[in-house]
Amino acid sequence: MGDSKQETKSTKKAESNEDAIQKYPYHRKYVRHKVRVKVDVEKAQNSYHTWTHNVSMDGVCFEIPDQLDPGQEITLWIFIKKSSENPVQSRCRVVWHDISSSGTRHGAQFLFFASDGKERLSDWLDSF
Repeated sequence: MGDSKQETKSTKKAESNEDAIQKYPYHRKYVRHKVRVKVDVEKAQNSYHTWTHNVSMDGVCFEIPDQLDPGQEITLWIFIKKSSENPVQSRCRVVWHDISSSGTRHGAQFLFFASDGKERLSDWLDSF
């Protein structure tokens, strides 16, 4: 009888994980590094200067006052060095947002990088 309950719990947990993967396929492909670095976000006519909550090789989480819609494309400049020289530039797609009391958190997935940005971001993340 105990084995049956355990199997039911395991089955439900596995089904729940599969549902989450289907609903949020962009989650957890890469290690997310909880790191605070300066990021500039550009959307059409607006730009924002803010900080990251986390960064991975697949995307970035940041917070701005306005809400961006999932599917919207933006341009990001990630300042991985202390100086403002040569930031990593990437075109991104917003994949989620979460409204909080201080603004709106966004998750954005990298679509492509300018120049050698992907290699520089990878080298920087490997240093953690």
